[in-house]
Amino acid sequence: MEPAQRQRLARAIGNAVGVPPEQVLQDAITQARHLESYRLPSDAAREISDLQARVDLAAAQFRAGDPQAAASQADVVLDRLRQRPGLPMASSMAWQLHVLRGRIAWMQADDEATESAWRAAIAVDPEAVLSSRESPPDVVASYEAVREQVLSERSAWRSPTFEGFSEAGAQIEIDGVGGARPVPPGEHFVVVHWPGAAMQAAVFDGGPIVLEVPEVTLPAALPRTQDAAEQVCDRLDLDVLVLARLRDGRVGVQAYACGGDFGAPWYSEGRSDAPLALDSLLEENWDPQGFEQERGVLLDTAPWPEPEPEFVPPPETRLAGSGLSTIADDIPARKPWFRRAWIWVVVGGVVAGAVTTGVVLGTREAPSSVVVTDDFLRP
Repeated sequence: MEPAQRQRLARAIGNAVGVPPEQVLQDAITQARHLESYRLPSDAAREISDLQARVDLAAAQFRAGDPQAAASQADVVLDRLRQRPGLPMASSMAWQLHVLRGRIAWMQADDEATESAWRAAIAVDPEAVLSSRESPPDVVASYEAVREQVLSERSAWRSPTFEGFSEAGAQIEIDGVGGARPVPPGEHFVVVHWPGAAMQAAVFDGGPIVLEVPEVTLPAALPRTQDAAEQVCDRLDLDVLVLARLRDGRVGVQAYACGGDFGAPWYSEGRSDAPLALDSLLEENWDPQGFEQERGVLLDTAPWPEPEPEFVPPPETRLAGSGLSTIADDIPARKPWFRRAWIWVVVGGVVAGAVTTGVVLGTREAPSSVVVTDDFLRP
């Protein structure tokens, strides 16, 4: 579907249900698949909070003059981070702990342990520097000397390699930074995201990373069943999901009430070489209370119902040079039947050779719960 057609379709359905134009976003199913790939276990926030508290405790123990307790606490946190490398902030906490261990080894005049700790910290973040306000000048100089040496060996750095799956279509993060790239020797926290599948993570220390073949739980196609539609509803916290498909120059539209049923499908009139006829969308029943269909039918191979004879508007009602009628744009929007602020999301994709569009209508919670990240939302 051309961008102008997609925008006109969004405006037409917006008029039908009273959605303001400024609440139109893009790519709902892509958003849902993106959020699925970044979902964390329910206990992740609690684990992060506990680990960060332990990092702070280790720093406090060091400042209080108990380096042995600080080192023991650092070992505990680093071991737990290695067990859960996919946690947000894992690389940041690891860098802090390696620096702390370097400070302890430097205070104990253990040059070998100091350099080892510096190299471990620099491996996680080669660009990070120590603050001269928080570390003695001699410590900063020691760290910078090792960092310069590591940076000078950049040509020997290696990129993580993977076994057990194809990297095609995956988003790879290394130490919290997106993109596969060569990294210094040492431990690295690698996270792999596939659209519509749960993320996987591992620690890279020079050997191949072995991960399982991803199981896609949220496909890119328009949902045909209630279970498939509910997956999109759940990921984006929606009330109503509106689906659309362009087929042989006609548009089919079908809504789904999250937690309920599909509405009756609507099909536009017109031929493949004529403007999209969307005016009768205003006559549809958009109240989810009236939805009674059990499945989505827009991707069915059966022919759509034959259109009524096409009405061709007078020339003055057409958009000059675009070939698109402006009737639906000129009709005042209906009074919304919903009570909340609603969000629209238009979704594009290609299924079985036909251009498809999904429209997400409304959220169960505040609109801020929908996250739009352009760099990751490209199909």
